[in-house]
Formats: sequence, structure tokens, C-alpha cells
Amino acid sequence: MRTGADPSKGTRGMDDAARRALVRKKIDQIATESGRSAAELQDDDVIPASGCLDSTGIIELLGWYEDVFEIALASNEISLDNLGTIARMAAFAQLKSKG
Repeated sequence: MRTGADPSKGTRGMDDAARRALVRKKIDQIATESGRSAAELQDDDVIPASGCLDSTGIIELLGWYEDVFEIALASNEISLDNLGTIARMAAFAQLKSKG
């Protein structure tokens, strides 16, 4: 069972550390599949600036994010402020799950 999670709530019951770990795992997967590495990526590093994902990888990450966290992103929500780092992605998923 995930830390701080209620299994009946899916990802909505996750704590911040679990959300960050889930996002990190997906970034690692996408980076590896494209011949890149996300090993040096820190939670507060800007994902597009890090070079670990190309534009296609970022689009894949956003689609996965919507599916896994069961949220729909409006075009004005897709920004570095909301989704630019692992930490921001985790926090925004929490914010959207409350909405």
C-alpha cells in the first residue's frame, strides 16, 4: 500500500512523497525509452530545461498525468508554474483533486 494512501481513493489518497515518486518513475521510464537519462533530475529542477525529456516525452508525460491523477488540464493550466517540476506536478495534482 502507498504511504499515506487510502486504497479506495486511487491516487487521490496519496501523500506528496508518493505523488512525487510516481511522477519521477514515469519521467525515468519516458527518458529511458528515448535514450535519455533522468537520473540527475531533482524534484525542483525544471523538467523541460533539464533535457531529460524531449517535446514528445513531455506530451506523453502530460497525457499520463491526466490519466493517472484523473484530472483534465485546461490549456491555461499547462504551465511551468503548475507542471514544470516534479514537486509542482505533485502539488498541482493534490490541488486539482480537491477541486
